[in-house]
Amino acid sequence: MEHDTQIQGMIAAFDTLAVLEIFEKSMQIRKPSITDKGRMLLHVLKLIGRMDETEIARTFCIASSSASDQVKTLAERGLVKKAPDPEDARRNFIEITPEGRSELEKAQLSKGNRMFHSLLNAGEEERILLFLSQMAEGQDLLRTMLRHKIEPAADDEI
Repeated sequence: MEHDTQIQGMIAAFDTLAVLEIFEKSMQIRKPSITDKGRMLLHVLKLIGRMDETEIARTFCIASSSASDQVKTLAERGLVKKAPDPEDARRNFIEITPEGRSELEKAQLSKGNRMFHSLLNAGEEERILLFLSQMAEGQDLLRTMLRHKIEPAADDEI
């Protein structure tokens, strides 16, 4: 029984490492698909909910025409949408779309991934990926041992 508990503990540790491996493989270095200004605007809209273009210009200390251009660019890509103000037909609120939320998340992950990779040289990155791969293989072996209730030999390396 104690042996099963030890193996289950090791599998839990390997599960954490497997998640890291999947994350690393799925987050390939790529250029961000939106500019930093666009990312900041999406982030603010995600936090606040909705703003009009005047509020956007004031928040970012930019000209109204620059705010309008930024909104237009994001709207053309479907990342934000304009919603009419029910109290003032001349005013439109700018809201982030589900696509905008998804794109913001990708941009944030991409930026974090680029920062992570900049801290590693090619050899270190390769060693980390090899280590994670070996951990995944060890996890598979432990799962098989647990499923078939195989006791490791005293001299086996795990």
